[in-house]
Amino acid sequence: MITPPIVIDNHICSRHQNPADRSDWIRLRYRMGNRIEDDDIAHIRDITVSNSLCNRFVGNSVHDSRRALKLFFLSRTRIESKRFSHHSAGITVLNSDGVIIRHNQMMHAVDANGAYIALKKMARR
Repeated sequence: MITPPIVIDNHICSRHQNPADRSDWIRLRYRMGNRIEDDDIAHIRDITVSNSLCNRFVGNSVHDSRRALKLFFLSRTRIESKRFSHHSAGITVLNSDGVIIRHNQMMHAVDANGAYIALKKMARR
């Protein structure tokens, strides 16, 4: 049996360069039961999750990055108690269903074209 990724209580910091020149913090694709909790993440390019089920993003702090969180084709995902600051864009969710976003603190978007929360083509219930 394949165990799901669990990433808890880490401090991650990339270079202080142009966001396009930085590394992504994590990319998860075709995974189930991802738990990303209580991590302190700074100066990254993006966090990307696609085609995954039952994800939990709880209690993380993400700051000074290009995009806080990009989610594509997900189902049953919770994003809660996160702190986002100083991003071009916050949470972007596309073509997903069952996504719950609650109890988050989002501040200081640095790009006038960015959005704290962007939802597109979400499933109807």
